[in-house]
Amino acid sequence: MSKLEFSPVKVLDSGGKSVNLRYEGRNIMVEAPSLSVPYGVNVFDKTPGAPVKYSVDLSLRGADDNDAVRALQEFLEAFDERMIDAGVENAGKWFKMANPSREVIRAFYTPVVKVSRDKDGNPKPYPPTFKLALRKRLVKGAAPDSTSLVRTFETKFYDGTSGAGKAVAEFDGDTKLEELLPKRAQATVIMQCTGVWFAGGKFGTTWKAVQMRVDSQPEQIRGPAFRSDAPDIRAFVARSAAAGGAGGGEYDTYAGGDEEEDEDGGGVLAAVAPAAAPVRKAVATPAPAPAPSPAAATFEEEQVVEPVVVPAKVVKAGAGTGTKKVIKKTVA
Repeated sequence: MSKLEFSPVKVLDSGGKSVNLRYEGRNIMVEAPSLSVPYGVNVFDKTPGAPVKYSVDLSLRGADDNDAVRALQEFLEAFDERMIDAGVENAGKWFKMANPSREVIRAFYTPVVKVSRDKDGNPKPYPPTFKLALRKRLVKGAAPDSTSLVRTFETKFYDGTSGAGKAVAEFDGDTKLEELLPKRAQATVIMQCTGVWFAGGKFGTTWKAVQMRVDSQPEQIRGPAFRSDAPDIRAFVARSAAAGGAGGGEYDTYAGGDEEEDEDGGGVLAAVAPAAAPVRKAVATPAPAPAPSPAAATFEEEQVVEPVVVPAKVVKAGAGTGTKKVIKKTVA
């Protein structure tokens, strides 16, 4: 990494800055091993009037077991550390700063190797990734009108899904990029560092894909996949009904009973068989309905306490008078 060479700062038309980066006077190009494409193609088209930008993230999954993947991860991490050192060494030219600490420059730097982190800054249990630009350029003669300019990909894409030992054919230019690199595809890439960028107080390096070979793609349906010789579902239902008729259960609704295959077991849910005609059963003449019983009292009626009449009590008014007074009490 000590042989990295940095050009003077170049001011762009947009006002930004860039620095060219070389290794012993040559472009920095690396061939990566076959890696997973976990997210497919990234498309950025949120800037009105600006051309659409494409990129792809490659996963460093398997670095613990695969020597080639581990070597690539170690190279990229060492490259990131060298860029931080270069930021300290060129702080005056790049940032107009005098003698900043390495930690300050680290805070400015956007690393090549991305580690997914949660909102508290803790690493998530996912493999690190790195991003490659899929650049386009204006080319004359690529359209029906040979005088017009159209944007075509600089990256050369190749089909490696035919297996080892077979010729690698370049993809048809009419094929959509999203079809070439779907999620969870596997690809081998030759990548190049195009230089150092500066924006919004940050800096980092850009890497682009020069050539990409798609090694494998997940199984998926492309285009119409209907079968003209598919079995008639009506015949299937009729056979299921005939098979279920032998049981003759009064409550049999599904052919073969009311159990279902577990979804994970790959079984097919039994088709609903047509219900058999109901069997008319002899029913005895019901006995006359009993006389209606008195309506039950409501809760409010149950709370009403009827007055209770207490039998008359004879009380002597006084001795010697011979007069009797009858007192009638009513208890509520």
